Amino acid sequence: MPVPLHPNKLKQRGFNQSLELAKVLSKQLHIPIDYHSLQSTQQTTQQKSLNKQQRLVNVQSSYALTRPLSVTHIALIDDVITTGATTKTLAYLLREHGATQIQAWSIARTASFNS
Repeated sequence: MPVPLHPNKLKQRGFNQSLELAKVLSKQLHIPIDYHSLQSTQQTTQQKSLNKQQRLVNVQSSYALTRPLSVTHIALIDDVITTGATTKTLAYLLREHGATQIQAWSIARTASFNS
């Protein structure tokens, strides 16, 4: 599952980089991709301008499931993981709805964010 973008951000950017990564991984690994079940419900402040605590608060309650999960093992795909705030928020949401194994896959992991 790629990390979803808010519709306004998607319109501005023109593509979801996490979805593009997920498409390649899905094809190469022969695993299904679900880019419809997770939805960004709030346009949040850009994470890169916030410290760790602000990032956690910024993304709380900003995602929703649009349909019941059909699997219990999920790989969350994100382009960059810095503090893990988005990943943690989505993992909690998925676990609340029946996911039992959640992995975070990313193209980049930045150095520890101590602020």
